[in-house]
Amino acid sequence: MICASAFTRKRKRVFPDTLDKARRDTLRAMSQENVDIVRRSTELWNAGDVEGLRELFHPDVVLHIAEGLPEKGPFSGVDEVIKQYRRMGEDFTQHHLESTDSEARGDWVIVRYCWTVRGDYSGIEGELRYTGVFRLRTGKIIEVRYCWDHAEALAATGLSEQDAHVDS
Repeated sequence: MICASAFTRKRKRVFPDTLDKARRDTLRAMSQENVDIVRRSTELWNAGDVEGLRELFHPDVVLHIAEGLPEKGPFSGVDEVIKQYRRMGEDFTQHHLESTDSEARGDWVIVRYCWTVRGDYSGIEGELRYTGVFRLRTGKIIEVRYCWDHAEALAATGLSEQDAHVDS
C-alpha cells in the first residue's frame, strides 16, 4: 500500500507537467495550422483565385470590413463573403497583398497587411495598411475582421498589444 501511495504522489506531481507540455505542443501545432490556412488565403487572393477561398471558409463565416469603406457589412455565409471578396478585387486592375507580420493566439490569427493597389478607373496607385484577424474552427475560417488600427484588431480578439507579445 505504501508503494501505491508513493506512486500516486509521484504521478500527481509529474503527470500535470506532461499534460501541460502535451497541451502546449498540440496548441502550438494547431496554431501553426491556423497560420498556414490564413497564409494560404493570402496566396489565393494574390493569384486572383477568389473562388478558391471557398474551401478555406466555414459555411457560417462572417466578414467584418474596416470602417469607412462604402460597404457596411457584416457579410454572413460563405456565398456572401465570396461575393464581397470578388467585388473588392474587381475595383483594382492590379493589386498585391503582403503580410508583414502574423501570429496565432488561441483560435485567432492576427496578420498585419500591406495591400498595394491600382485603381481600375482612376489608375491611381496606393498602399493600404491594416490588420486582419481570423478566427478558425475545425480548420476553417469562421470569422474575419479587418481594422485600420492594430490595437482595435487585437481588441476584437480580446487581446491587447501586451498580451499579443506574451510567449513571442
